Amino acid sequence: LRGIYLNRTSLANWVIKGAKWFEPVIKMLWEYSYREPVLNADETPTRVLKTDGKPTKKKGQMWVVCTGASASKKIALYTYKDSRRKTVAQELLGDYTGVVQTDGYQSYGSGKFKNAGCHSHLRRKFLDCIPEGDTTCSSAQIVALIDKAFAYEAEAKKAEYTEEQILEMRRKKVKPLPDKAYEIINTLRPGKGSNLGTAVTYAKNQKEKLYLFLDDPKVEMSNNLAERTVKPYVINRKNFLFSDTEKGADASAAVMSIIETAKRNSLDVYGYLLYLLTVLPKWGTAPTDKQLKSVMPWSMALPAYCRQACSEVQ
Repeated sequence: LRGIYLNRTSLANWVIKGAKWFEPVIKMLWEYSYREPVLNADETPTRVLKTDGKPTKKKGQMWVVCTGASASKKIALYTYKDSRRKTVAQELLGDYTGVVQTDGYQSYGSGKFKNAGCHSHLRRKFLDCIPEGDTTCSSAQIVALIDKAFAYEAEAKKAEYTEEQILEMRRKKVKPLPDKAYEIINTLRPGKGSNLGTAVTYAKNQKEKLYLFLDDPKVEMSNNLAERTVKPYVINRKNFLFSDTEKGADASAAVMSIIETAKRNSLDVYGYLLYLLTVLPKWGTAPTDKQLKSVMPWSMALPAYCRQACSEVQ
């Protein structure tokens, strides 16, 4: 490590102060993300105490975009914004033309991309409608059909099906299940404002998006990947509670992007952060593409300590 010795507390402080150096790396990670066929997206509230130096009670949002399960480059990106408006989704996804999988939130409803739905969200909504101990009601039947579809998907993943095998399996085994679920849904006449009413409305509004995965083997049945990417931030938020300023929220987003992307690429987070904060300041504010590619989490140019335990670093 060329004489650099830091304990983990010192590195944490250095990371926060040096988050600005991550900006060109994150910009390139976005460029790689846009090349992937599927992106998963979600968002979670986060508290910022001051906006433009003035106290505010408005809650911001930490937006999360990650490359899909079949991606060649595994990337997780966090971005702080002050709202959940559609304009934010448009800004983040730009001219992306692949598939964006979400939980059905309307802000993702426009763009050049296709929008895939989430069967886990559909399942939860009907699960909330099942009376305790009732296994025969309409909602229970719908949940059972969704569970059976998930089971087929799990079998295919375990058996490492090819894309052609996935499509054949979905056509023969999976598609009849949502078809049957919607036959049941179309017979329901729930009361206005009821849990069942919410579930039925969600199902009908999301039908086209929920069916998209059947024709695209790279798309999964659920948006669980994005939810799992949100979780580390939610856990951290329980500890730090809030950011004092928007600049602090931006720094948190930058650090989380580097850490979670490193984890997805099986890097030692401590070693990778240390390496980035050693080389990036030397390259200044405008590193070349060649330099940035050399520090991507999948780069073979990374030093060995980025891929091994850092117990030797004191």
